[in-house]
Amino acid sequence: MYPDTEALYLDTEGLDRDAEALRVRREKLRAWVEAMLLQSGYATRFSLVGEWGG
Repeated sequence: MYPDTEALYLDTEGLDRDAEALRVRREKLRAWVEAMLLQSGYATRFSLVGEWGG
């Protein structure tokens, strides 16, 4: 028995969409955390550059 290649292909498309959605959510969360740190005075934009690799 061989797997249904079309079903596998469609499954990988779904995984690609899921990965992109997670990437977008991660970026939004990162931006929110950065904004909260800057707003609270806990961090400066300069201090976040080293921490966040930006």
